[in-house]
Amino acid sequence: MPARKATRSDDGHILQMLHLRDHEGMTAYAIGKRCGTSRGGVAGRFKRIRDDEQPCACIKPENKDGALPPRWWKA
Repeated sequence: MPARKATRSDDGHILQMLHLRDHEGMTAYAIGKRCGTSRGGVAGRFKRIRDDEQPCACIKPENKDGALPPRWWKA
């Protein structure tokens, strides 16, 4: 059975989890509790993201300036 295709809502949920980890310093357990999933579910999502990471395709290194603010997807 093929995997379900991720939706925009799924993307927003993952981005929120990454924000909580990277900017709020929350643990996987705390993120899971806030988002209504288990610590293992959070860890699994982070692992799938890490495993699927693509190298930066920026042609100009100066484009990698980290200019996007936290929670940029909510703007």
